[in-house]
Amino acid sequence: MLELKKVCFSYGDQEGGGSFPLRGVSLTVERGGYVAILGRNAAGKTTLAKLIKGLLYPSSGEILIDGQPICPGEGGSVVGLIFSNPDDQLLFPTVEEEMAFGLECMGVERETIRRRMLEYLGLLGMEQFLSVPLHFLSKGQRQRVAIAAVLALEPNYLLLDEATSALDPRWRSRFMSILSELSARRKMAIIHFATSVEEASYARLILILENGGLTAKYIPAEISSPGSGLIERGYPLPSVAELSLRLEQMGHPIPPGILTMEEMETFLLTAMRD
Repeated sequence: MLELKKVCFSYGDQEGGGSFPLRGVSLTVERGGYVAILGRNAAGKTTLAKLIKGLLYPSSGEILIDGQPICPGEGGSVVGLIFSNPDDQLLFPTVEEEMAFGLECMGVERETIRRRMLEYLGLLGMEQFLSVPLHFLSKGQRQRVAIAAVLALEPNYLLLDEATSALDPRWRSRFMSILSELSARRKMAIIHFATSVEEASYARLILILENGGLTAKYIPAEISSPGSGLIERGYPLPSVAELSLRLEQMGHPIPPGILTMEEMETFLLTAMRD
């Protein structure tokens, strides 16, 4: 279980005019849980992700992972973090070297390293690029390598800091499906930091990060409603919700429970065949 207890963080000191992006953040995420933290740019999402990973240390409050306090640099392989820009994450010249590094640091056997490399690159459609230099790949392909390298560590807690922004729509959808499957199969907890309501809708619980704290929470079905309050907070309705409203206005009501465009596509194709 991941626990944040009244976590505060400041860049610099308050007397010197330091910035305080986080003020008293409390959060509990069980293994296998899937939480989205929705926030504007500069709301503190990346800061919070770095705190959970152990790259930063709280000014006050406490972060516990499986009951143990996390200290700077001690997130290790238990907590995986994927950033939005692959060039902030990738360190080595080739795909194979990038994939192998973290696993070698963990002391994983060579045979297991090879198996995991092929398994997770295969999930992201990149297994054929194993020996290719990273600078030959597109940004989206490099991001898939960065994602595969973190997934290969098989962390218990996975942090996504707008990790899908470099992916095209097809791979973004595929990646979200992979996450759901891994969360269920490996009891991996996912904390997805996002600016997009669309992406947040894949989570089982959506929290709003603003003014330094978590100020509201929703389940996916609620964010599809015009009365959710998200519009007032400056977030547009998800595309699937807007489409549902338009179809309803045209006399074609959509049943409840359709929360993603993939589910909407399946429903409409089935309805057309019937």
